[in-house]
Amino acid sequence: FTIMVFTGIQITRRIDRDFIASLRTLARNALLISGPLVVLDEIVGFFPALAIASAGLYATSFLFTRKKKDRDASVCINLLKNHRKMQNIAYAQDRGSGAAAFVLRRDNVQYVVFPGSDSQIDFLRTNANTKRTKPSSLVVSVCHDGAKLDLDITRVHKGFLDAYSTIRDELRNLVSPSEKTVVCGHSLGGALAILYAVESCSPNLSVFTFGAPRVGDDAWNEFLDRLSVPFTHYVTGLDPVPLLPSAFPRNAGEYIRIPSKNPVTAHLLLEYEKGFSQ
Repeated sequence: FTIMVFTGIQITRRIDRDFIASLRTLARNALLISGPLVVLDEIVGFFPALAIASAGLYATSFLFTRKKKDRDASVCINLLKNHRKMQNIAYAQDRGSGAAAFVLRRDNVQYVVFPGSDSQIDFLRTNANTKRTKPSSLVVSVCHDGAKLDLDITRVHKGFLDAYSTIRDELRNLVSPSEKTVVCGHSLGGALAILYAVESCSPNLSVFTFGAPRVGDDAWNEFLDRLSVPFTHYVTGLDPVPLLPSAFPRNAGEYIRIPSKNPVTAHLLLEYEKGFSQ
């Protein structure tokens, strides 16, 4: 069991240093339980003991994966909340649609962050344009994992697509496609984050949204499901925005519910931050 853990550390040394630290902790703990496993082997035999050890490793790795995901999401919330106070970050912005994004790098990770609209009027104008349209302006052919966007049957929210198109070219000049990337967005920014992830079509990114509205139809979601990009959507139980527009199904990906007690403030980033810290 211990040898398996240390071997895993060597294999993944260049993939994720945070995960390596977690595995090292796991290896240390494995040393502590290796003695009881030897006793267990004497009692139940080698294969049952190996099965128990493997089950423990699987369960622990799942917990570490969740812990890392929550840590990335927590960084996203911090960036979304404090980006106005930060220096030396590159912006792409269109005030007419409310679309905005900025890029920064921390600990060998590139963060592409889409804040919510500063103006409720801009957001409502963009959100109200619920006409279905082909995502033909997205420059997507065949992704790294073989997924292909079928423009003949796929439809997305025109307002969000148009808003993303206003900052796309400027944003392209700010990002490095080859870097490990975390993409995150709140509200309108969550919808833009999804569109960006699809157009990037990169195997090196993960996506976190907070209170994101719905972006596309069933064909769009089926395409997202075929991508090897993990989409994680945080929603408060009382936030109405992830339910809109009702003509579209909910976004593809994993949903994590955040506790909330106030329907008036349920969509605010502050409410997500409070619920996430509980």
